[in-house]
Amino acid sequence: MKKIKFIHNIFTVVAILVAMYIGGGIEATKSDITWSYIIFFIVVALLAVRFDYEERRRI
Repeated sequence: MKKIKFIHNIFTVVAILVAMYIGGGIEATKSDITWSYIIFFIVVALLAVRFDYEERRRI
C-alpha cells in the first residue's frame, strides 16, 4: 500500500505541475485552460477514489 501511495503522490504532483504549465497564465488560450481543468478534475477524482479506498480498508 505504501508503494501505491508513493506512486499516487508523485502522479498528483506531476499532474498539477503539468496543469499549471498548460494553463500558461495570461497568454493561455481557451484550449489550454480547458486541458488544465480536465487534468485538475482527473486528479481530484483520483484523490476521491484513493480516499474512499482507504476508508473502506479501515472498516
